[in-house]
Amino acid sequence: MDIKSYVVYSNKGGTGKTTLAFQLSAEYARHHKHEQVVVIDMCPRANVSQALLAKTDKNPLRSQPGKVTVSKASSRLIELSSGKKYEQTVGGYLLAMLDTKNAGKRTFHCQQFLVNVHEFNQDIHENVHLLCGDRYLDVLSKRLEQERQLSPTRYNENPWKTVTLFIKDFIDSLSDDSIWQHSCFVIDTNPNNSIYTEMAISAAKWLIVPFTADDFSLSAIETMLYMVYGYESDEDKDERLESFKESQYFWLAQTNRIECSKLLFFVFNRVTFYKSRPASAFDAIRDRLVQILKPVLKYDSDTRRSRKMFSFLPYLWDDDILEERYIVDLHDFHSKGIVSLHSGCRISGVENGNQLVYDSIVNISSDNDSKYYEDICKILNKMK
Repeated sequence: MDIKSYVVYSNKGGTGKTTLAFQLSAEYARHHKHEQVVVIDMCPRANVSQALLAKTDKNPLRSQPGKVTVSKASSRLIELSSGKKYEQTVGGYLLAMLDTKNAGKRTFHCQQFLVNVHEFNQDIHENVHLLCGDRYLDVLSKRLEQERQLSPTRYNENPWKTVTLFIKDFIDSLSDDSIWQHSCFVIDTNPNNSIYTEMAISAAKWLIVPFTADDFSLSAIETMLYMVYGYESDEDKDERLESFKESQYFWLAQTNRIECSKLLFFVFNRVTFYKSRPASAFDAIRDRLVQILKPVLKYDSDTRRSRKMFSFLPYLWDDDILEERYIVDLHDFHSKGIVSLHSGCRISGVENGNQLVYDSIVNISSDNDSKYYEDICKILNKMK
């Protein structure tokens, strides 16, 4: 099987997770038409679902009017063999899995919960499928957490592991079907360290971390390294954290033998360039990230743990090699990117000329924004 799975995650808001998940999935589908692309929306705001399904109801300047809202696409009910009905969303799937967990056996095929995006948005290729987001995901997370904390039963010897792996089970179940054996899964997340974020990190093979040019993004990366992998730098070690260790995701995942996502690369979002080189302030932020990563990579290489944090460990610890392997610059997407997200069209499909964004006409007058698309292609080439 050729199954690729990626989670786009940062525990800081505003780093461009949803935009990146949307563009990567839409462009990957265009470049790999023989594969199925499945987008899993694990954010309560369902933004990537809105982008894929095209939130504008009518756009007279576009050749494909009559777009639908995400609520129309996600309000469809499906009836399973048990006779129960569930919404065709990630929330509906998780509720069905909870019922299955209590019954001891799953009686449905996960494909039933997928929406074919092209049915609603003809600007997205036919091989893109969506496990639609759900605004009640935060509410449902309380129930999911309660289920994780239950004592073992006859049908469920490890409730914490069973519930945490619900999304991985979704991917594995589809992968067992020959139709889905050449698939790419992209999971969008939100910044919270919540149960549904832990589900996403436990489901995907690779972790893509977007960040922006500010100290807060760098601090968030350091926090993420601890929350997900349990890594602390020597200078940041805090004895107080030791008393909370057993309630942290990294410790529980290791205890329950869950393999979390490995770091694939960091995407430096909205970089400003000057004469084909990133501006000096952006270079300074990138250099600082390299200094953060070097001891982490060294630790990951030296440790004898079976679980590694990174997908690839270099033999040489040269700063330039680390930058080239682990950090990808992403130009600002400018007006074309705004139109892309608003209309639900991948950025390479946005044409020059007049486009409508709400009640305003936006003129895309040149191809100067193509640098962003070139960067997206570089990221696609780095995806295993």
